[in-house]
Amino acid sequence: MKRARKIKLQLVGSKISAGFPSPADDFKTNSISLDQDLIQNPESTFYARVSGNSMENAGISDEDLIV
Repeated sequence: MKRARKIKLQLVGSKISAGFPSPADDFKTNSISLDQDLIQNPESTFYARVSGNSMENAGISDEDLIV
C-alpha cells in the first residue's frame, strides 16, 4: 500500500472566534503533523463522514469528518 505524503499545517496558538476574521492570523505558531500525531497505524486507519446527530453530546456532529 502506498503511503500518503506528509503535510504540515500551521496551528494557531490562540482560539479563533467563528464568523469574524481573527487578529491571531499574524501570530501563527508551531506546525503539527496530523499523520504523526493522530495516525499510529496507517494501514488500518480510515476516514469517514458522519451522518446523523446521535453523537452530538460527545462533540461529533452531522457531516463531521472522523478518523
